[in-house]
Amino acid sequence: MTVAVIGAGVAGAAAARTLRRNGVEPLVFEASDSVGGRTRTVAGDECDIDSGAIFLMGSYDATFRFLRESGHDTELRRWEARAAVMDEDGKTYPVRFDRPWTFLRLPHLRWRDRLRLARTIGALSVRSGPAPFDTDGLATADDGRTLAEWARATVGDRAYEYVVRPLMGPLTGADPEKISAAFTIALMSQVHRTRLSVPRGGLGRIASWLLDGIDVRVSTPVRSLEHRSSGVRVGTADESFDVDGVVVATDVRQARALLDGVVDDDVCAALDAVAPIPAYHVLLGYDTDPWPAVGHDLVVQAGPGRHHNYGVLLNSRRAPYAVPRGGQTVSVYFDRDQAPESDEEQVVARARGAVDRAFGVATPDFHRVFGMDVALIAPTPWHYESMRRARDAMPDTIRLAGDYLSHSGIEAALDSGERAARDVLASSVSPRSVIARDRPAGGRSAS
Repeated sequence: MTVAVIGAGVAGAAAARTLRRNGVEPLVFEASDSVGGRTRTVAGDECDIDSGAIFLMGSYDATFRFLRESGHDTELRRWEARAAVMDEDGKTYPVRFDRPWTFLRLPHLRWRDRLRLARTIGALSVRSGPAPFDTDGLATADDGRTLAEWARATVGDRAYEYVVRPLMGPLTGADPEKISAAFTIALMSQVHRTRLSVPRGGLGRIASWLLDGIDVRVSTPVRSLEHRSSGVRVGTADESFDVDGVVVATDVRQARALLDGVVDDDVCAALDAVAPIPAYHVLLGYDTDPWPAVGHDLVVQAGPGRHHNYGVLLNSRRAPYAVPRGGQTVSVYFDRDQAPESDEEQVVARARGAVDRAFGVATPDFHRVFGMDVALIAPTPWHYESMRRARDAMPDTIRLAGDYLSHSGIEAALDSGERAARDVLASSVSPRSVIARDRPAGGRSAS
């Protein structure tokens, strides 16, 4: 039996590992020149850089199960996530992102605000609810309300502006006025599991560990899929392969392009409706640390009105590998509404302004800009039900994997990859050898 996996991010890597553990040697295709996708850790001249994801949460059950089974849990270091909330007047107040209850100390809250928050979190923590990254559970819990609507009605306007919004904005990278409340509700029910960890050497090691010993064809984008009664034909620029099954583990836009004309129109319509969030991660580097005595690593914005970024992060305590010796790096995260410029100099200038406001004025010695057309997704109300239907309507031999199926994050990607691989394995009844052709045949092009 042969199964192709398209994409070597965490979702594809988890699918490949699951296939191999069940006696199937996966055929993994990756369009870029390295594995990891949006979790990739990029080697730089001065330091290594986490291009996307920056931590693991304690509620990542499938991820930590893998890390324990593989023995890599010993290679994690805890990040205390000492943060500061910056209000609309530019004043900062210390909190801990790994201890969300510390937000209750903010002076902007009244006693009744704190009481409503405490009661809400207490009620959520004792009830049986969905796991934060479970598509089926989130679909059931989604009642059509946005995060802003639910939070304002449940904990009040002040708690929304000074706790929910600054806490969830950096975690979701999405506008709370647009996304479903279901994920936040599920996450708040596990507030006691907010310990944050970082792999020594970078978040990109998760995909690398999952793919240990597995051959990945990098720089090999898949151009076409053809669903046949006897299996699936996978086409690259130079060859085609007849396989028993396929796990499509790309981002949602690439998946939609590959599946055009291959699956039911309803599936394509559901993927079209997913709202990708294009974003920038700007890294500014300093050969000498300008802020050696600063007490916090992360600054997030709070209060009514526009928030100009999703967080300004000093990397030295979170990820020493991401900092030149004796120096410092700062990561600034924007979506394209917050930083609409297409010119890199303007984007860097915007990032420098955010750093100056958060930590103090300093001139960087180097910078790196990561622009992503699909950095995250915005799960609008009913998104989870739409993804559940799309996932279940796929042909038995072609399955979807990716964090967009539930909510952006390593856990969602890993869990979906494992499930997609199991579904393909369960559907296959006859083994097939790989047949290489001289050129691609059939199907629709993803280009």
